[in-house]
Amino acid sequence: MTTFSRVLNDRFLAKSYVLLIFLNTLILFGSQYFVYTKHWDLYWFSSFFYRELLLITSYFLVFYALSFLPKRLCYLFVGVILALSGVCFVIDAFLLHHFDTNLNSYLVIVALETNPQESKDFLANYLDASLFGIYALSAVAIVILWRLIKPVLISPKILGAVIFVNLTILAVMIFTHTKPLNEDWSDMLYNYTKQIYRAINGTQGFIEEYKKLNAKFDSFAHSLEVKPSKQKIGNIVLVIGESTQRDKLSLYGYPLSTTPLLESLKNQKPDNFLIFNDVISAHAQTHESLSLSLTFANQDNAQGIETLPLPKSKKKANPTPPLKEWYEYLNLIDSLKLGGYHTISISNQEPVSFFGNAAATILKRADEVEFVNVNDKMSTTKFDESILEILDSYIESPEENLQSSQDKNPTKSSFGRFFALHLMGNHAKYYNRYPTEFAHFEPEDMLCQIDSEAINDTSQGGDSPSPSTIPSESTQENAHYDNSVLYGDFVLSEIIKRFEDKDSIVIFFSDHGEEIYDWRSFIGHSDSKISRFMVEIPFMVYVSDEFISKHRALYQRIKKAQNHRYMNDDLIHSILDIAGVKMKGFEPKRSIFSANTALLDSRKRIVGNANNAKDYDKELKEQKSFFQEGQCQMPTPKQENLKQDIQLP
Repeated sequence: MTTFSRVLNDRFLAKSYVLLIFLNTLILFGSQYFVYTKHWDLYWFSSFFYRELLLITSYFLVFYALSFLPKRLCYLFVGVILALSGVCFVIDAFLLHHFDTNLNSYLVIVALETNPQESKDFLANYLDASLFGIYALSAVAIVILWRLIKPVLISPKILGAVIFVNLTILAVMIFTHTKPLNEDWSDMLYNYTKQIYRAINGTQGFIEEYKKLNAKFDSFAHSLEVKPSKQKIGNIVLVIGESTQRDKLSLYGYPLSTTPLLESLKNQKPDNFLIFNDVISAHAQTHESLSLSLTFANQDNAQGIETLPLPKSKKKANPTPPLKEWYEYLNLIDSLKLGGYHTISISNQEPVSFFGNAAATILKRADEVEFVNVNDKMSTTKFDESILEILDSYIESPEENLQSSQDKNPTKSSFGRFFALHLMGNHAKYYNRYPTEFAHFEPEDMLCQIDSEAINDTSQGGDSPSPSTIPSESTQENAHYDNSVLYGDFVLSEIIKRFEDKDSIVIFFSDHGEEIYDWRSFIGHSDSKISRFMVEIPFMVYVSDEFISKHRALYQRIKKAQNHRYMNDDLIHSILDIAGVKMKGFEPKRSIFSANTALLDSRKRIVGNANNAKDYDKELKEQKSFFQEGQCQMPTPKQENLKQDIQLP
């Protein structure tokens, strides 16, 4: 028997094959339902279809290949696959039932870091009747299936044709980019192998990175000559956005009302809510940007890019020092801890990274650390409002946390907290960044409708792109992005509300911007294709009435700085300036709030890495979108007052 039908003609192979498909399908459905934030739409069904088809086809081909082995050896391999899949099923059912996720590299790392007693206590809390009920029902279904399944006689030609059609459909979905972002859930064994490998491999790199950071901190912490603030601010809140393009916020002039709540706040409290108009990111990628923003590293000392070139005479006398890695510089969290602040970090981003996540490494050094997201895929992250409940717990009962921190660090003798809130923001896929109730904008609302007869704009040269050159899905992607901005408006407003009646300052900035078919056929962000849309970021400051009364001189400086030109690689200087913490490495003139703007005005804002550096003010700032160039068909407005139409949760 040399045909495809040999798999289904063999009793043991047929039973094992169907049982494997059954177990994997249960987990696949659970994964799609619990991990995906939205259900029952076209993407959900197409994703499930692709994964199920991949599962059925791949396992059939594996069994077909094994059938050529001697029968005992074939049965042994199939039995091992079945047994391991059963173990994976038990674990995934547990994780989906209690944590709304299947196994991922982060959970593998957590398991590896847990001692036997902790594991015992953990299981005692979560092994409940409902879970055993799921296991019991699954076991009954498995027994029934095993008894009912019988060999099937199918024409080899028909079976071969089915396999060919399946492979063709999979290939079409791959090459047309209609498949899901990842296929980890299609097969438990593949997912477990991949996640364990990622965990072990990633942990090694992360540990080395963290060791280097610790070693550097311990070596120079005592020589920093730290001078803690004499009058600490009650709450300094740094909200880190993700992939937020400034031009997409109506607060900054975008024609569609994507930030109605923040605009309302600005109208009601113009002296409290301050908008900064000329802040950019040094990079178009998260790690590269935040590794500078959150440390004393910057474009000059980490990238070798001269933003403040020295006179030739000084260059000869003071040769350029060798470049250092970001973790060789003091970071923001440790700086504030040394300055007497109790530090709290809450993140909805990946708790670990396998490509050098500076933000996760730095934020984990806080006195209190919370990661909302227990997954390691940006496509399945919880919505950003998930941080609010955790934030409330720290706001409502700070005394215990502060006392614990003061016991460890006597310099924290007065009230002063620093919150770092890291959002998922507007990171692709934008569709996954907002709940259904914020799906307000539709493709037909977008400012740049596809014009099939559009011609190239001659002002930029005959070969420049036009709206006719971008994909038809651009309006849909822009609608998703605008909806994610609308949701971000809600989240940031909720954060601000929690600090309105306290001595507090809330600062929001994004790690970088995003390009969404704005002026060419490209979506995303990358230093290699850097544009103004990727580096122009929102920067906002909210100060409470109590803050204004207690820190009037500082408030006046902040208020006067709204039009200062700035690049976020120097952000640490701005935060330390506000916190009143002084130490070696801190340069007040690098703060956006500095009253002396000589350095800010003279500094070249060179963005990107050394291999593709661009002078923002000379090369990028004048780039215009299709809409700004007048190349777009205008939409027919459906609502005159968006604020009244939004139903907030």
